[in-house]
Amino acid sequence: MAKYAWSKYLRRHPELQFISFFGEPVVLHCHHFNLFLQQTIEDPPYVDGEWILYRNAYETSYALLQNIQKELGFKKPAEALEAFADLARFLGFGNVEYEKVTREGGLVVLSPGHYTLGWLSKYKKSVKRMKGVEYFMRGYISASWNVAFEREPGSYAALEIESPLTGYGRVRIEVSQNPNPLKFRTSPGLGVWKRCRKSSFPIQESKNGFPFQDFAKKLTHIADSFSGDERGIIAGFNVYVTRHLANYYSGISYDFYTTIQKTKPEIVSVARALLEESGHVCVFHTFGNLLMNDDVQGLVGGFNDPEDYVFAGVAVAHALAFGDWSVVEFQPDRLLRIGTTCEYEGAYLAEAYPESKAPIFFLPGATAAIMNMVYEGKVYEKPALDSIMYNKIMKSQNIFKAVLETLAPHSGEYTRVRAERFS
Repeated sequence: MAKYAWSKYLRRHPELQFISFFGEPVVLHCHHFNLFLQQTIEDPPYVDGEWILYRNAYETSYALLQNIQKELGFKKPAEALEAFADLARFLGFGNVEYEKVTREGGLVVLSPGHYTLGWLSKYKKSVKRMKGVEYFMRGYISASWNVAFEREPGSYAALEIESPLTGYGRVRIEVSQNPNPLKFRTSPGLGVWKRCRKSSFPIQESKNGFPFQDFAKKLTHIADSFSGDERGIIAGFNVYVTRHLANYYSGISYDFYTTIQKTKPEIVSVARALLEESGHVCVFHTFGNLLMNDDVQGLVGGFNDPEDYVFAGVAVAHALAFGDWSVVEFQPDRLLRIGTTCEYEGAYLAEAYPESKAPIFFLPGATAAIMNMVYEGKVYEKPALDSIMYNKIMKSQNIFKAVLETLAPHSGEYTRVRAERFS
């Protein structure tokens, strides 16, 4: 089985804190975030969530794989498919094995599959499902066939026909031809990341002397070393991680939000709150477990105060390639204001939908979560960051909530979010 040195194609942009990978932005996200966001979009019966998820999975995967084909120049379909399977392992989506490959379609086994493994880890048997959860890999696999066999985009479809969540031993995905190729949008690629210039917005240093830049740099080195294990899974800090396509997240969130605006405008505030909560879920689980780790704290000689966890939490965003998040204003247990020149949702919106008034969702949820994680969850006491703790925090009458104050480039030179207690 061929092994490709994919990590050498990851391009860190240290000024704006993002990663480009064959011309597409990538970020690191955990299974808690991936599943919460996917369920938010999949669950409402008045939204075609399956199409939103599959469509964006296909579009972003096709853009990435097409760019890889252009740069590496695979000569035969089998060679391209072998490389794309190896890439899926590197990104943390699981082991891809081909049971059947023809120009007309095929059968793919995914074992274990990031989303499936995440579901089993998170819910075990407590939540029943009638179908699988590998929407992203359906899009990835169908795009793989398109690029490998040099067919018109949308010429193949992929369905998850077996899943451990429905009583089978593994995930199986069936690829077939579309008699009428589906119409897909063109990926915005790096979006406005290509044109962003570092903003000179004000930054507040830690009064406790936390070495923000040093910590972010060392954590970035760890993040860049991640790759799939023998299962094709990236596991660490009590979560499963993917090196995912940023435009996938931005696209599914935008499509879901604007669909609600059109079909159920009376609940658009609920949709926004749920999308923001996906960011809250991410920070609580990924950032929290990461920052409680003794080895991570040891990178800077340990954390000495709750304030250290706040600044360290913002630094984590640099390592995960979310953008150049910085603390603009901080008051312990009262207020956190984060600013950023550019973050991945805003970069997508400004390029793909420059006239849209849609907000961003991840950064507000994450900003509130940093404060809730520290001052409600008391992460400095190293508690178990489980669903019991999470639900207890979310039911609190005085938790931190966030407000999007400015969104570059529409309403300011930089994007700014404020989180303070809500009562």
